[in-house]
Amino acid sequence: MTPSLPTAHLPRLGLCQTPSPITPLSPPPGLEGLRLYVKRDGLLSALYGGNKARKLDFVLADALRGGARAVCTVGGEGSHHALATALHARAVGLEAHLLLTPQPHTAHSRATHAAALAAATSVTALAASDPRSFAVGLAAWRERRRGYLIPTGGSCALGAVGMAEGALELRAQVDAGLLPPPRALYIAAGSGSSLAGLLLGLAAAWPDPRARPEVIAARVTPRHLVSRGRVLRIHEELKALLWGEEAPPPHVAAPPPLSCSPPQGPATAPRAPLERRRGAGRRGWGSSSTPPIWAR
Repeated sequence: MTPSLPTAHLPRLGLCQTPSPITPLSPPPGLEGLRLYVKRDGLLSALYGGNKARKLDFVLADALRGGARAVCTVGGEGSHHALATALHARAVGLEAHLLLTPQPHTAHSRATHAAALAAATSVTALAASDPRSFAVGLAAWRERRRGYLIPTGGSCALGAVGMAEGALELRAQVDAGLLPPPRALYIAAGSGSSLAGLLLGLAAAWPDPRARPEVIAARVTPRHLVSRGRVLRIHEELKALLWGEEAPPPHVAAPPPLSCSPPQGPATAPRAPLERRRGAGRRGWGSSSTPPIWAR
């Protein structure tokens, strides 16, 4: 039987052209024996793809269903979530108000910031040195800007549904022979909801945990923005959103075991986890403030 999730009761806009394609990658030098593939979520939408489009498909639909005329969200100046929200909200007739915080910039992040400035209805800058001052600034901004609030990164149970469906897409692509059953999946963890959705979707797609791919999530934001507890909380909220008062299937009901691997050097050198696929010990990469999360 084809795995599925109970999503019929949830509103959605159809922003994504699914499934996103699978493309083989050439392994890096020294690891020629690896078979690597990428799931091209960047091609989900001609307007603006990526995992943010999966989230916004449900979140913006919920905003419209509730009669919202505007959405508000928060991110760094180079936030792909902020830009995606501004573009997709405008396309469906919603105002988009952004609260953006400073960040170290690259040419790519500066271009993303410029695009967000052009796409949003309004952009407010907030320089906050710590979580408390950020919370104060956010509260003051919300007093001035009314609208449907989308959490940072779209990180909520409703936003996680799209990534859970992405895991089912992956299983269907494996069954269709587009790639062999993966032993491990790698994902960036910025706010935790994509990871939570992926873990639940994989449990639904591969009921037998012995056949289920391992997930290695590289934390790309500070620990207070994404942590084991946050991922597990969103995972629990996602189960409640999908199944309500009914009990989810046993293979989905159990919380996924999560652990953080010790840092193994700069975040610019993700070689250590790849080596694990050839039998090396469990290792990770990242700085001391952003160790990866392993889901086993």
